Amino acid sequence: MTYNRLNFNHTKKDFEVFHEANPEIYEMFKGFSLEASRNNKHYSARGIFHRIRWETSVNSDDSSFKLNDIWTAYYARKFMGDYPNLSGFFRLRKEDDPRFN
Repeated sequence: MTYNRLNFNHTKKDFEVFHEANPEIYEMFKGFSLEASRNNKHYSARGIFHRIRWETSVNSDDSSFKLNDIWTAYYARKFMGDYPNLSGFFRLRKEDDPRFN
């Protein structure tokens, strides 16, 4: 996993770079979200991120990796795009913010 503590950019392009460098984050996000969807109509993307943090800090040998909340909405949108049957599973703000384009 890669981490740049000084990079607080969070445009869609920045997300794509982060995602490409850290594909295991989306695999965990996807798995935990699908697990949560079995018994919940809606769930918190931030809650999923906290579980990923647990997995990457407590159950990992890499204590240097940090997962920034700025990626939460991007992963939630990606997940619901990949799983249209779960559209609306995460409640999101409007995408009129230019960073999401």
